[in-house]
Amino acid sequence: MAVIRDPFPIPEDGKNKYELVIIAGKEARRLNDIARAQGREVKGRVTLLALRRFNNGTIKFKYDE
Repeated sequence: MAVIRDPFPIPEDGKNKYELVIIAGKEARRLNDIARAQGREVKGRVTLLALRRFNNGTIKFKYDE
């Protein structure tokens, strides 16, 4: 039986993986928009970059209530 490792574990602050995907998706869109506005091309997968930025704590986000 293969063991599946999770490269993006559930955040310790109680947020779930689905929220992580939404936040990372918005960050990926933001990175793409910035690259287009500057006339640059993003190397690699923007979504993976956004997930790594979330995992490293680089992305700042808040919830509106």
